[in-house]
Amino acid sequence: LPPLGKDPGSLEWKQNQIDMQRQNVSSQVTAITAAAAQVVTLTSGDPAETNYTAVGSAITTISSNMSELAKGLPMLAALLADTNDSNKILEAARNLANATEGLLKSALPENQASRQQLLGALSETGERAGDLLGLIGEEEVDKQFQEDLLALARQVAAATQELVK
Repeated sequence: LPPLGKDPGSLEWKQNQIDMQRQNVSSQVTAITAAAAQVVTLTSGDPAETNYTAVGSAITTISSNMSELAKGLPMLAALLADTNDSNKILEAARNLANATEGLLKSALPENQASRQQLLGALSETGERAGDLLGLIGEEEVDKQFQEDLLALARQVAAATQELVK
């Protein structure tokens, strides 16, 4: 970014851009985590009965939102005054991308990952998403709620697995 002025108009523009980028990042991260959960849900049954069109749609959602995230985060990082915060945000985004990649690899039919491994990968994706949202000031759900929700999801997955047996 070119140097911005210190006049009220420049400062207001900068704050508006920061707010807009935060909202965009929050929306993209939310879409990524929702689609990741959808991948886990859709791949939970018998591979012969899996709706691969829906799985592909969820993966496309993840991919397109990751691309948009990769475009918007550097702008947000550049607008922030603190270089340390900017670096933390970019590192959190890399961690989210790595966790999401791990989830998608776990969901591959030929990978034969256990349900527990897949849920662990989803949990990691959710945690990294929460880290990123927390760093940009958009965290909306507290950690205890996330942990409780994940525990319930694990119970549902375990019960579903028992029913399938």
